[in-house]
This record gives sequence, C-alpha cells and structure tokens, in this order.
Amino acid sequence: MPSAIAYVRLQEALRKPCCPLCHILKEAGLRYLENLLYENVNDPGIRKMLDSSWGFCERHTRALASLTQYSLGIAIINESLLNKVLKLFKETVRLDFFKHSSKYFSKKSKARVRTGAELATLLNPTVGCPACEVEDHTIETVLDELNYQLARGDSNITSLYHSSPGLCLPHLRRALSQGGDPAGIRALIELHIQKLEELQSELNEYIRKHDYRYSAEPWGREKDSWLRSLQFLGGGIF
Repeated sequence: MPSAIAYVRLQEALRKPCCPLCHILKEAGLRYLENLLYENVNDPGIRKMLDSSWGFCERHTRALASLTQYSLGIAIINESLLNKVLKLFKETVRLDFFKHSSKYFSKKSKARVRTGAELATLLNPTVGCPACEVEDHTIETVLDELNYQLARGDSNITSLYHSSPGLCLPHLRRALSQGGDPAGIRALIELHIQKLEELQSELNEYIRKHDYRYSAEPWGREKDSWLRSLQFLGGGIF
C-alpha cells in the first residue's frame, strides 16, 4: 500500500551519503525519543510501557545521553525505574531475612527466599524497547514503499537509488525477507549487482595502490572504499 509520508522519507533519505534505511532508522528513533520527552513523560500509558521495557535498549540509551535539553524528563523516567529496582531488591532482602530469623519468622507466613534467577527474571523486560518498536514499524513501511515504487518503475526513486549508496546488507536482507512485488525485488537486486561490482573494483584498486610499485599514483574514489565496504556489510552511519 503506497504511502505519501513514506515516499517523502524515502526520497529524502536516498539523497544522504549512507544507507537510506540507516538514516531513516536514526531519524525515527530520535524523533520518537524527543516527542516522548517533550510531551509524554507523565503519560500513564507511556510510563506503564517503560516499566515493562525497563526503559530503552543500549543504543537508544546512548541516544538519550545526547538529548541534554530533555534531561529533566529523563531524570523523571529513570527515578521511577530505579525505585522499581530498589523495591524488588528490598523485598528480596526482607524475604530472606524472615526465612533466616526465627525471632521474626512466622510459620503462617507464605514468604520464601527469592533466588537470584527469579530476581533476574523479574528484572527482564517483558516488552521490547519502545524506540526500537517505532523504528521497526517505520522500516517496514518504507521498505514496502521502496518495493512498490521500484516495481512500478518510478523514475524519481529509481534515479535517486541509482545515485545513492543503496541499502546496507542488514537492511537488504530485511527488504528481501519482507517480500513484496517480485518485480520490485528483482529491480533491487539488479541495482545492487551494479553497486557491488563498482565497490569491489574500487576495493581491488585500493589494495593495488598499497603495493609499493603503485603507491605514488594519486588516489581517486577508491580512497574510502574500505570504509564504504564496512558500511555496506555492517550498516550504520559513520
């Protein structure tokens, strides 16, 4: 199903010097975090979700550290989560105390020692990182749009994709596994055959120029091919 918003996002991302999906991923995650901290810190539904996810994953926690303008909102959320951890720890210690102190332990009490494994389970998230969930939905929508436009031969998207670095391997896998119109998948593969042949040729040239016999030759586009190969294979924005 075509989406005007996804089309605009895709068009803008294809003009960036990186995997368009990596760019969209970063923008979607940051936009979600900023909106949450600006408007929804005290929203009961949001707070309940953050309790279940124990906040955010490592990647989005690092992103939060850069949002210093929203430090108060971050402090409010984290104070609540720390309180939840402390409550669990204190309850665990209390149960252990009642177990081992005959002076205070009642035979009618149902209390028992909580094992480390049980406590670890209680500290595990029961839902995924909220920012990751938003990113995942965004990626799915944009990949559907890319497949649709390549399948119908949209000249604007095809031209932009041809001049862009294209998808990194992790997002290329996602695009292929997500499926869609076979014509769109074929177009995507054909575009990447050309891109990968060019990158491989540049890597070979980069390697050749490190031979002392050719080291005096001037560098061309191949100079950063090693870095672009990393971006393709592993994804991310360097």
